[in-house]
Amino acid sequence: MVFLAETSASNVSSVSLNGYFTSDYDVYKIFIDGVYGANNDAYIEITFNTTGSYTEQTSSYYSLMGSYRYEGDGSTGGAFVGYGNVSNMRFAYTQNTTGGSSSADLTLYNPMSSTYKKIITGSVGMTHTQYVGLGGFTGYWNNTTAVTGIRFKSSTGNLYARKIRLYGIKNS
Repeated sequence: MVFLAETSASNVSSVSLNGYFTSDYDVYKIFIDGVYGANNDAYIEITFNTTGSYTEQTSSYYSLMGSYRYEGDGSTGGAFVGYGNVSNMRFAYTQNTTGGSSSADLTLYNPMSSTYKKIITGSVGMTHTQYVGLGGFTGYWNNTTAVTGIRFKSSTGNLYARKIRLYGIKNS
């Protein structure tokens, strides 16, 4: 893996990593540390940017989130939530008013390809003052246009993230 970029977010509408996808890499790893929305009960969302001006694409996304949590009182719970043909891919759920955040390990496949639809997968850990959770995520953009950037935002209000790191897996 080759380190490509690092950014953070502090009370912003979105944060993007643009211009780092090249033909040198077919697979990218994104590590997100401590992401949450400014409002309680927020989903963290992904969209892709295209073209030289990094135009955000806001349609034709599909995603599936699955999660399981352990409550402080000993109870457990889980759910799968799917979204189809929508404006973004949801990959994490956060509750900031209780000190909760999520961290994720995401993998993006072939973003520069003009042959394949764009697929991103990953695992997510979630914290809350009263529970700990784990989750899985798969999403895709139903388009073969080359992707030149990735954008993260909150479903309601602004976004916070301690660190977002991008790595490319070098082609052999």
